[in-house]
Amino acid sequence: MKTTPTRRASFAFGLACLIALCGCSRASEAPAFPAPGVTLLDCVDNAAHRTPSGTLLNNTWNKRSAGAGPWRQCLQSRQREGRTEYGWSWNWPSRDGIYAYPEIHVGASPWSDKPSNDPRFPRRIADTRTLTIDFDTESQFQGKKNLAVEFWFTDAALVPGQFNPGAIKAELMIWSEASNGLIPEKDKPTATVEIDGAKWVVYVKKNWGDVSGGSNAKWTFITYHALAPSPSARYDARKFFQDAIDRGLIAERNFITGVELGNELISGSGTTWIKRFEVSVQ
Repeated sequence: MKTTPTRRASFAFGLACLIALCGCSRASEAPAFPAPGVTLLDCVDNAAHRTPSGTLLNNTWNKRSAGAGPWRQCLQSRQREGRTEYGWSWNWPSRDGIYAYPEIHVGASPWSDKPSNDPRFPRRIADTRTLTIDFDTESQFQGKKNLAVEFWFTDAALVPGQFNPGAIKAELMIWSEASNGLIPEKDKPTATVEIDGAKWVVYVKKNWGDVSGGSNAKWTFITYHALAPSPSARYDARKFFQDAIDRGLIAERNFITGVELGNELISGSGTTWIKRFEVSVQ
């Protein structure tokens, strides 16, 4: 298992029919790889690149599911209106799989022995009054993916230099967009909730684990799916945590290890740019 901050298991429950409640992203023709004017920063598995907004991670946590077929995933940058934008490009098999989660990340990770890149994390939920996430993205792609903010909750503070997936109690993802077919029809929603003026469908899986086979750890997996999908969002994630606490899925004493924004890549090729990613904590 890699010691860089990589994501193991939170592809939503399988591949099957249309997410009738969540809506979907419309895939457009993927650009050339790389597109003109784009600088490739790194194409090495799990490479990290520090940016003013967080650490860009070329997270290829489940690349083995691609088999022997060719694939590529890279971190990249471009200049727009006098500033640098960061993102990633990918080219995975056209068949559905669970391949990767390229991302931008602040904080620490139970899947890494690296220290936190942000002094605000890890932190207890109980010590967090608000956790505002504000982002804007731009994507062109063919195939299937989602756009998700992810949180890992542990029962103890992480220690730099230690790889500790066994401390994970829960994983919570907030899907702002999702292609068709990422939730099997048999997986029924737990509830529909309204948070910060938007409606979200809640799905829960108990005893979830690492589908890449790199760890035997088990945890509760919680996803919130936007009824009105969008490539940008602003919300107080603490309100999602409270909803999960009220449902008995996580505990206020648990630690939030950090904040991750990325694409779960299921098939095909494309590019995502992070136009804005801001995390505010009180």
